[in-house]
Amino acid sequence: MGTCDEEVGSVIVQRLMEASDAELDLPISRFLGLALGLLFLQKMERADAMIEAVKTVEHKASLSAAVLLETCAYAGTGNVLKIQAMLHSCAEHLQEEDGAEHQGCAVVGLALISAGEDIGSAMTLRSLDHLLHYGELPVRRAVPLALALLHVSNPDYGIIDQLSRLTHDADAQVAQAATIGLGIVGAGSNNSRIAGLLRTLAEHSREAGQLFVVRIAQGLLHAGKGLMTLSPFHSENTLMSGPAMAAVLTLLHCCLDLKNTLLPPSNLHFLLCVAPPPPPRCRSGARRPDPHPLPSATATSSPVPCRRACC
Repeated sequence: MGTCDEEVGSVIVQRLMEASDAELDLPISRFLGLALGLLFLQKMERADAMIEAVKTVEHKASLSAAVLLETCAYAGTGNVLKIQAMLHSCAEHLQEEDGAEHQGCAVVGLALISAGEDIGSAMTLRSLDHLLHYGELPVRRAVPLALALLHVSNPDYGIIDQLSRLTHDADAQVAQAATIGLGIVGAGSNNSRIAGLLRTLAEHSREAGQLFVVRIAQGLLHAGKGLMTLSPFHSENTLMSGPAMAAVLTLLHCCLDLKNTLLPPSNLHFLLCVAPPPPPRCRSGARRPDPHPLPSATATSSPVPCRRACC
């Protein structure tokens, strides 16, 4: 992850080139592009050659793979030119809905590029609001996931209200994405407001798939009994954890096609990607010979200053 390993990258690109159209049409093929993107996570210009190589694949999957690679390479950078390129992809009016998979990746990529930056995130929220009102259906289905990516484990009241409205959308996939988004926004926080919204959704869910999505969101909300977080950013948003971002991105791209990824009887093991990276919200110290924790005085809800160069 983030190593730009040429051998691994060439193997993935070769697999994309040699795969048949039937293999590339499978829902799981989108993760080849995601794997390639994670290989060049935050490496910016070093991914340009690989992007050109991916574009030579004569299949619609190459569009999604190129978008994934480009957005991962500029994750958290706030690059304005790349944000404009993603907005241009989202504004395309395509005749066939099946060929619009790259638009969902572009919407999530908008949030990925601007994540961790306050001003960029605020501008992206306005762009997502426009896409929600005027975008095509494949674009609208990815907007709740992009909103969640901008506020992972950060239950902002405005975002909660917006996602709550989208859970009652006429399109079932938009509603399911918004439900998962509520779980991601409140992941590991035990937020009472989100918990109440999810309980209401569970009581009124008439379909098994919708109820299963609500249960996933509730599991994320109560992860670690409120002592865990999925946020990939730390140290006042100045540093990004690669494994944590990879876990969140894998979950979000599963949610772009819930029917064929997370909902039964599909590959439920995709949920395991969220398990390893979450760091705890608490810290404890102990002496080496004595396993019992040491008491420490810390101001609640206040950042702890760090005098070292790295933590």
